[in-house]
Amino acid sequence: MSHVRSVAASPADDDADDGVVADDVWTLQAGGSVHRALTLSNVAGIFYILISGLCVSLVIAVLEFSYRTHRKAATHRVTHTSILSF
Repeated sequence: MSHVRSVAASPADDDADDGVVADDVWTLQAGGSVHRALTLSNVAGIFYILISGLCVSLVIAVLEFSYRTHRKAATHRVTHTSILSF
């Protein structure tokens, strides 16, 4: 297994045990096995989160529109469909 040395390592760090200054957090798992940082499932997970956030925001926008339309129709004492033509 190869260890990654820090670019900013000082000469005083040369007498370390294995010569390891810092583990590369992007490629080392807790078990010590090496894997690629960005896999297809990692990238897909990001898009799942973005799409679910978009869906939640659309639901909130529809609910807000319905609430405001209902409130405006009650204030003007007209039907919900006639308030949309204002």
